[in-house]
Amino acid sequence: MNSLEAGPPKGSGDVVMGQGPQGNVSQGQDRESQEGTPQGNCIAKFKICNPALEVIPIHTPAPKKGSLNVAELQVGPSNAPSPSMTGPAAFGGASNFSIDGTPTFNVAARDVNNVVNNFNYEKEKEQLNKKLREKINPIINPVKKQIYCAEGTRLQLLDDITQWALKPDNHYVAWIYGLAGSGKSAVAVSLAERLREMDGQVTLALTFHCVKGQETSNTFQLVPTICYYLAQCVPQYGKALVDVFEKDASLHAGSIPIKEQLSRFLKPLYNIDQAQNAASTIIIIDGLDEWGTPEDQSIFLENLYSHLQKIGGIYIVEQAGGNKLLQGL
Repeated sequence: MNSLEAGPPKGSGDVVMGQGPQGNVSQGQDRESQEGTPQGNCIAKFKICNPALEVIPIHTPAPKKGSLNVAELQVGPSNAPSPSMTGPAAFGGASNFSIDGTPTFNVAARDVNNVVNNFNYEKEKEQLNKKLREKINPIINPVKKQIYCAEGTRLQLLDDITQWALKPDNHYVAWIYGLAGSGKSAVAVSLAERLREMDGQVTLALTFHCVKGQETSNTFQLVPTICYYLAQCVPQYGKALVDVFEKDASLHAGSIPIKEQLSRFLKPLYNIDQAQNAASTIIIIDGLDEWGTPEDQSIFLENLYSHLQKIGGIYIVEQAGGNKLLQGL
């Protein structure tokens, strides 16, 4: 593995955390890392000497499966007792039999109901996903990078970002920046692995690596892809997103500007209560500086942050080659 990609060995740099340019930080922070940092507390910062790092959060709890309404299964002949009936009461009028204890007869029927409910849920979900793919044209299974942090490196950084993911407070985005080859993508890959292992505490909705020359550098597909994978975590959002297109037959995701994409596609989340979900929803965007033009990047970041603060429950980890993208936010 390239030594630059792997990053410095454990303990080679000071790790600090703060809240914007006026936040308290531990020793090791320099003035350059403060420049261009937006005011306010929407950005939490993590810095390591190589590379320098910043963090910004968003939160969205995982939906509960089985929330879709399905018809109840009818078991047995029409005059059979209700599956919920238990014990001797289920055999009213019968003779020449005996029962020891208090047997329960509704278990098998309940299991059948669960199987049918799950089948109907998955079937309806696939139909919904098919409509979403047709309407918003997301990138399915975006290109993945495979290089992890070298064993024993970036441990403190990964620990700090993981703690942020568990308790992001009002920090909606985790911003990580550094020079090319300093190991940002390796941090993204290793972080994604950690978050997947924390299933139940956080939900990793998407890892999106922006790579020049690949479809992930297409400016019109980042927002639709984010929204598609959010819909996998929040089914009611998927339904609301489909409704947006069904109400406007002329709407096509690839033909509207980034700002309008974010507005039209994220506003349905405003009316969905995220508080009922126990876990935060995390999205990792790696290499944002390789996506679109600097103007596209600024428009995306500025409008994304605005929507995230109104939604709540969804958090973003973003990585780029420098902190210039933060200027003006």
